[in-house]
Amino acid sequence: MPKRIFQHRKKNNLKSPGAIKANMTLILPDQIITQANNKLKAARQTIDEASKAGAKIFVPHKVAEAIQLQNEAFIKRKAGEWDTCFQLAHSALEKAKEALEESLIQSNIASEAILSDKKGTVQSRKPSDDIWNDLPVNSVLI
Repeated sequence: MPKRIFQHRKKNNLKSPGAIKANMTLILPDQIITQANNKLKAARQTIDEASKAGAKIFVPHKVAEAIQLQNEAFIKRKAGEWDTCFQLAHSALEKAKEALEESLIQSNIASEAILSDKKGTVQSRKPSDDIWNDLPVNSVLI
């Protein structure tokens, strides 16, 4: 049995989980629960920001690792393992921050692509042009 669960059972003078009765007041580890939930929320928000910044294209392994750590934290939360949940959520948040930072850096680097297929209209113009021009397939995009 994990140490923290035993400590909380002891604080509540419970010999087993089956000793819990209706209308009984229990002492719960609210501080670690709050901290773990806040870290999970921050990790989710940062993973979303990183994804919007292109992390799934620029650093897919980092954003995938952040998501995996977050999923593991959710599993630990469901099991009531709050310390482990907090640690995993913290790791997920840090990995998501790395993914976001690297994505923002890479999204500001110019690159080229080739228009290999199009449905509808694709247009471009040079800064010196006043009008937009239709682009044919195999055009270079910058």
